[in-house]
Amino acid sequence: TNQILQQKPEIKENEIGLMNFFIQNTSVSLLINENTVPDVRVDMETIFNKLAQKDNSY
Repeated sequence: TNQILQQKPEIKENEIGLMNFFIQNTSVSLLINENTVPDVRVDMETIFNKLAQKDNSY
């Protein structure tokens, strides 16, 4: 979200909307969650950090 807001700061004022993403990659996935419970983000980051470690050679 922060990277998107850096590019388009005016969308921070919107509460409801639709955004289209064009991603040129065959192995991309996108996960969208509401930001109502902070624990969700922590849980997601924890599991993804275990599944795809940055220092691992793939």
